[in-house]
Amino acid sequence: MRFTWFIRAIWLLGGCAFLLAGLREICLRPTPLVNTGGGKQWVSGGFQSGGTHSTTVQGVLPKNIESVGSYIEGEAWEGTAKTRWRPAPYGRMRVCVAGYPRTPGCALRAEFRLADGTVSRVACEIENPKEQWMAWDFYVPSYANPATAFRLVAEDRTGQPTGWVAFSQPFVPVSSLTVALYQSAQVLATLALAMTLVWLPGLLAAQLTAAAELRTAIVLALGPLCLAVLGLLLWLLSPWVRPESLGAVYVLLWGGLGVWLWRRGPRWEMDPFAQRLLAIAALCMLAAVAKATYSSGPEGELYGGSVSRTLAVGNRSDARVPFYTSLAIELGLAPNSAELEQYYTPWTFFSRGPLAGLAAAPVVFATGGRPSAAPLEGLTWEPFDATGYAAYRIVMIALAALAIYALFAVLVPFVGGKWALIGGSVFALCPFVVHETSFTWPKLVATAWLLGAFLLAHQRRPLASGLMLAFAYLFHPMALLWAPWLALWAMARAGTSWSDRLAAGTRFAIVLVLVAAPWMAATRLPVNLPTTSAAGQSLFLRYFALADWQPATLETWWYTRCLNFSNTFFPFWLYLKNGALSDINSAYHPAGPLVKFAFSWWNTLPLGMGLAAWAVSLIAIFGAVRRFPAAVFVLLVGPAVLLTAYWGVSPTGLMRECGHPLLAAMIGLAIFWLARTPGWLASLAANRAGPWLQLPETFLMLWLTTLANPTPPIVEIKSLDPVWFAINLAALAAAALLAARARAA
Repeated sequence: MRFTWFIRAIWLLGGCAFLLAGLREICLRPTPLVNTGGGKQWVSGGFQSGGTHSTTVQGVLPKNIESVGSYIEGEAWEGTAKTRWRPAPYGRMRVCVAGYPRTPGCALRAEFRLADGTVSRVACEIENPKEQWMAWDFYVPSYANPATAFRLVAEDRTGQPTGWVAFSQPFVPVSSLTVALYQSAQVLATLALAMTLVWLPGLLAAQLTAAAELRTAIVLALGPLCLAVLGLLLWLLSPWVRPESLGAVYVLLWGGLGVWLWRRGPRWEMDPFAQRLLAIAALCMLAAVAKATYSSGPEGELYGGSVSRTLAVGNRSDARVPFYTSLAIELGLAPNSAELEQYYTPWTFFSRGPLAGLAAAPVVFATGGRPSAAPLEGLTWEPFDATGYAAYRIVMIALAALAIYALFAVLVPFVGGKWALIGGSVFALCPFVVHETSFTWPKLVATAWLLGAFLLAHQRRPLASGLMLAFAYLFHPMALLWAPWLALWAMARAGTSWSDRLAAGTRFAIVLVLVAAPWMAATRLPVNLPTTSAAGQSLFLRYFALADWQPATLETWWYTRCLNFSNTFFPFWLYLKNGALSDINSAYHPAGPLVKFAFSWWNTLPLGMGLAAWAVSLIAIFGAVRRFPAAVFVLLVGPAVLLTAYWGVSPTGLMRECGHPLLAAMIGLAIFWLARTPGWLASLAANRAGPWLQLPETFLMLWLTTLANPTPPIVEIKSLDPVWFAINLAALAAAALLAARARAA
């Protein structure tokens, strides 16, 4: 009963996301300080309404605030603009600015008529906003000689390409605390909506079948595929139908799930351990969202201070790649168009799988997102931005958390619910998984589908297993690295005769090829831009022959593979022996020792798993080698060798590159052996203190470099940072508490 109401509460909260999106412009609408009425009624001079470059994006400009600019049939026009003198308000004022007010010959200033009759001037000194609207805040003089009136003055005296300026009506901004509270409510409601749309369809439909492996496949597949199909329809219809105009469709999808949820009654045909695991997964999603809603990150964070901040240091911009699907839908761009390719270059849309971006798009638009053509790194960070990037991030977090359930579901038929919950909770709370859930690239969701494919192969369903693997590939190409091992497992489970084994392998391969081959063929489409040097997946296929991004010789090939192996599997090796590697630095400047050490949490297996969990798992794996050598080879040793041979382009460790399934396999094999081998190690692994012992390393991974950042980005909406910090800690602590209680059950 409690689980049913837990699900219903999430569904109801998800519905609030539609309401909050619709009311956002009303609740956060400022009042202009000058007369409105259109065009030049509030301003004199030659600037015109709409006088901005065609690519200028809304940014922070409220929709009810008018603006004028000097971009009139190009940059060559010159002139001035002045607002009328108006009574001066008290306190802070805001003017939204676009263009290049700091270019020589251009200027924007506020003038104040003071009580003694003199005039003071405040120049706009913000960095040139270029083709987006940015906020310029200033304070009205209010001391011994206060201001009685004010006006704005803008000048454009240059015809240079960067010689235009635009400004808005002045207004008193809504307080940053009010904005933070409203946007935080949107974050929580959107998380509930994403959980509803990603998880609930599968959880409901899974009750209709008795086969455990099919229930698992349905939970993993139905929600993401329904969203992806809806995203594809939005894209196909985008030339004729604006995605934001389909609000009724999004509400109907949510409402239909609610009707189904309420009609099925209060009881769930679900094991109590599965219910607890789902609650742990939900808490981990909340923790990841809370970390992403904290305004600051580590020193040198990639795109720090912008909407597309990656929460990590390094040069990996992959986290935002699926978001460009929403941008393509918003702008009505074809997947192979030059206009879209410029966002992916040196890659293309076809370089990675399409499903993650398609699945995220409906939630982006349902919650009011309007992706912008402006560079994402130039858009100032907000907890819930108007471009929809925060909504996209939340959906990706909900998708990534499917891997937690997938590992649990795979373990249940082998070890039962209690040990499966131990394995799932260890996986959920380890530093690497928490980091990768927040990082929002689709490698964890691809891992979830890989685990589902393994379960189907084990249950002698090679056709369905090949299909699951194919869809895992359509989330991320790394899934194909596991194809030979899944094929071997499917063949071994088919029977003792070679004819049965070959038949199973053939069925597995046929469906994999039928689904994956068309996408592979699409990756061969010609490119449009000279900067696109890694078209499709051609570079991925060459990784076997590269060493540190260069064509490998025999010597450099062995060196980089040995380096990568040691950096991956030996604790502290990356930091102590190879800390000078260029790839463990910020994209902007050399990283400090603390930031370099942090790379070990997502590049190396021991720290990524957590040292205590790694030590226990390692002992268990050595025990499993003696009793289950074939399983250890097919699921762990063989894949580790293949991944090491494959990934040498960056020798800093392969965990974040393609080691996500490897971590799941190691935990799964360790749990499998521990559940069958009573003794001191099994008792230690099942101890209630286990989840609590994981938390210190995970907390350090999340917060050490963030709290130690001496130069956090300058953002306006950060007043609730302490609240989101507390939510993150509380959510992970609650997940550990649930996991600990389940161990005592």
